[in-house]
Amino acid sequence: MNLLNKLKEANAKGFKITINEEQFNKALRNREFEGIDDLSLKINGKLFEIEGVLTKIKTKGTVILEPVEVKGRTLIFKVIKVKPVDFGHTRKLLNRPPLLSYNDAKLYLDLNQLEKAKKYPVGNIKSYSIEDDKVHVYVGL
Repeated sequence: MNLLNKLKEANAKGFKITINEEQFNKALRNREFEGIDDLSLKINGKLFEIEGVLTKIKTKGTVILEPVEVKGRTLIFKVIKVKPVDFGHTRKLLNRPPLLSYNDAKLYLDLNQLEKAKKYPVGNIKSYSIEDDKVHVYVGL
């Protein structure tokens, strides 16, 4: 197989970038989330769980997310559950551009803001999978 065919084959699937919980948490720690302390992200099966202490009401809050689609270099999640009950603060708390944007019960995660993805500045997400608490993103041209 010649080099051109190898490149075409690699581009068809995309090259893999693996992102684990610690890399997501590092990106979250590098941002200021006013009104939330001890923010963390866990991957639980196919769902993502963001937890933190809501400082105004001094209670733990949780947002459970399910990845639903990709667009460009952005992972889009549907908000499955908010605890405690959403009092209209979810948008204010989670809308933290450029890393996170929140709109219409969807959370948008810009991969360009993660250190691991910054190493590969070219291409868009072709597909993704979640295995062993890691996200495998396939990027191609």
